[in-house]
Amino acid sequence: MIITKIIHKLLAKKRKITIKGGNSKNALVSYVLFPPAPFNFNFFFNVSHNRYLKCSLMCEALKREGFTVYLYDYLNVDVDYTIKYDIFIGHNKTFSTISSNLDPTCKKVLLTTGSSPFYDNSILKKRQKQLQSLLHTNDEYFVPMQDIAYASENIEVADAFFMIGNKFISDTWNIPDHKHITYFSNVNNINFRKKKGRTNNFIYLSSVGQLRRGLDLILTVFKNRSEQIYICGDYEEPLFYKFKHNIENSPNIHLMGYVDQTSNAFKKMIADADFAILPSCSEGQSGSILTLMSYGLIPVITQSVGFSDVEVDGILIEDYTVDAVQNAVERCVNMEEGELSEKRNNLLLRQSEHTQQKFIETFTKMIGAL
Repeated sequence: MIITKIIHKLLAKKRKITIKGGNSKNALVSYVLFPPAPFNFNFFFNVSHNRYLKCSLMCEALKREGFTVYLYDYLNVDVDYTIKYDIFIGHNKTFSTISSNLDPTCKKVLLTTGSSPFYDNSILKKRQKQLQSLLHTNDEYFVPMQDIAYASENIEVADAFFMIGNKFISDTWNIPDHKHITYFSNVNNINFRKKKGRTNNFIYLSSVGQLRRGLDLILTVFKNRSEQIYICGDYEEPLFYKFKHNIENSPNIHLMGYVDQTSNAFKKMIADADFAILPSCSEGQSGSILTLMSYGLIPVITQSVGFSDVEVDGILIEDYTVDAVQNAVERCVNMEEGELSEKRNNLLLRQSEHTQQKFIETFTKMIGAL
């Protein structure tokens, strides 16, 4: 971890990284900087956010296709515009700004990793109203994103979209039908395995932003249940403390905080749980859920968590409400052994969607169609 932190600091000082290709084609990538070859940095990708691995795989694919790649951090608009780029892969608020300075013949691909900011603001306002009603308070638990006009500008100038998630996620962007969307899946380096036995226990594992992730729904549902649930992540926010009484009087709710996924504590939780639950209202495709799925836990998730065909190997949470979460939990604990075994078998088949090779194939096909 110390070495990884040092690498991140060194990368922050770099303006750009150039990856030489085989001929005169040029690609501009505006996303995140990563340590390039010839050294082996697998350890860096294993412990860093998977955006670094995804960016490295995109650059590797572009190099294989004969492009010289010029890689910048996506917040850096000080790009060398004297180069004639054949393709531009960009991300977030700087996409339209950079695009406006490129040759009109350059193909422009917008990389998205979550729901539209317009949708994000709207659904979180709705969630907050539900929560305020539940708590009988006017307290506010999120600040809407401002200056989000860039999202519409990005859609207008993009020739194509490379989008993590599913159709539910893409529909939040209101992309015109004539513009092509390629969906990609998160990348996971863990070999999927099938769980054995049964406990009917749950794990909740997520990042910051607990109104978004639905932690309030989880705590409300499980305070009255006997099944054990492990709460993992950086959850200590003002909203969390509003529900602290639920936890103090509920011995089945275990607050684990940040858990090292290579630790014995994590392995013990995995061994004691059957289900991975996340009632999030706005994601891209949850890496946390993917990790738990790879250990054989059945996903109990909303469409917003970004996986397609949820019911094949998981349980769909139909809405962002206490009743919807309660109904999904009931389906889990009442699931017959045959259905549980079938879903566990289907989980093993999902691994092929999340390999590095699959990501490269999907990306290469997308750029080839431009």
